[in-house]
Amino acid sequence: MDSLDVSNNTALTFLKCNSNQLISLVVGGATALTDLNCSYNQLTSLDLSNNMALASLRCFRNQLTIIDFSQNVGLIWVNVGDNQLTSIDIRNGNNSDLTHFNCLNNPDLTCISVDDVALANSKPASLWQIPSGVSFSTNCVTYRNSYGNVSDHFIDSISIGDINNNSGDD
Repeated sequence: MDSLDVSNNTALTFLKCNSNQLISLVVGGATALTDLNCSYNQLTSLDLSNNMALASLRCFRNQLTIIDFSQNVGLIWVNVGDNQLTSIDIRNGNNSDLTHFNCLNNPDLTCISVDDVALANSKPASLWQIPSGVSFSTNCVTYRNSYGNVSDHFIDSISIGDINNNSGDD
């Protein structure tokens, strides 16, 4: 089995589909989902934006590159270690309740977007397992430069002044 779509199972609360060689998992319509274990697959993306009741996610040992938890206000337990993550957004307004967070072994990850940098930095390393060299920001922006390297920049504000586009075709 390489794909699984449970989006029509609106009352589904628990899904364990680990170790199945999945390349596609669709859970958007499973709005009651609170516990998801999709580890040991080949997922490159996972859309959790409609799973607001999600409390626990085990999605380690996949090939995820981006994960967005901004709509998952009930999250308390997350393991997304051993992926290819370059971007994690956990700005869900509830980082204080996120008791376990593991994102180890994501070599291109350099920044995690959080609600409160001071709160994130105060979490015990035994509960928030973050790779060395990874920092927290309220607004990480990730891009690939012309050499294909991943870079993170922290943006507080951008000001664009007077731009005059003169093409010389007067």
